[in-house]
Amino acid sequence: MIRKQFDGKIPKDIYKRLRDEHKCVGCGKCCNCSPIVISPKDIKVMAFALNMSPKAFKEQYTEVYPGKPGISHFKKEKPCAFLDENNRCKIYNARPDICRSYPLSGGRRIPIECETLNAIVDKMVVEVKK
Repeated sequence: MIRKQFDGKIPKDIYKRLRDEHKCVGCGKCCNCSPIVISPKDIKVMAFALNMSPKAFKEQYTEVYPGKPGISHFKKEKPCAFLDENNRCKIYNARPDICRSYPLSGGRRIPIECETLNAIVDKMVVEVKK
């Protein structure tokens, strides 16, 4: 399995292929990653979906990202507090932007926990070697 950390962004052609070919299998491994950074907008959306105030949501589910006082992330629970017993997100329609863009969040790295994405990368490496 290829596990590559890019210094910059993943090249556009590789990113496009990964994005287009990746099909989530619902394994839930990504829901075991910490920390999952969430924006103030994400907090508002999730709080609304759970009939909570943003303040109550923040107190119950988030903490400040270490060394970054303006950034919040889910409390370090593994798996994520919103993952059910079938590896499905209980707040899927209100999930944070970082979860929506996973596994290519920001296009900076290929996450080692995503086996389906790594299988695509492995296939690409074999193609290049031919």
